[in-house]
Amino acid sequence: MIARRFAVSEGSMSPLFREGDYLVTVQRRPTYADVIVFEHPTRPAFHLIKRVIGLAGQTVEIKGGEVFVDDRKSSEPWTADDTAPDGSWGIPPNHVFVLGDARRRSTDDGRTLGPIEIDGKAHVVVFRYWPLGRIGRTRRP
Repeated sequence: MIARRFAVSEGSMSPLFREGDYLVTVQRRPTYADVIVFEHPTRPAFHLIKRVIGLAGQTVEIKGGEVFVDDRKSSEPWTADDTAPDGSWGIPPNHVFVLGDARRRSTDDGRTLGPIEIDGKAHVVVFRYWPLGRIGRTRRP
């Protein structure tokens, strides 16, 4: 198991993760609702943090501000924002579809980048070690 540390430098995952949070990830196959850190597909060494909304073989559709996975409305307790713009994405093998929790602040996610290639494994966030008042294991909703 490969562990890595990352610092959060923007607000696309707030309120769960905020600017200044320090996180530990483990490399494993992500599942629905996991938060992952991955390298931006066109900016080497620039990492993004987003939530997995769709897995390989699924179709993610955004319509009327809501997210659907394989024609079923997705329950998303982690966000209060409507999701825009409308669109539909099929997810190929070894890819996931990701969105930021703070949809209005999240710019580089599946809506602009499309499905993200992960080669079977991704850096899944498992622990926040800073700031001290928010230290602890991260849990899936």
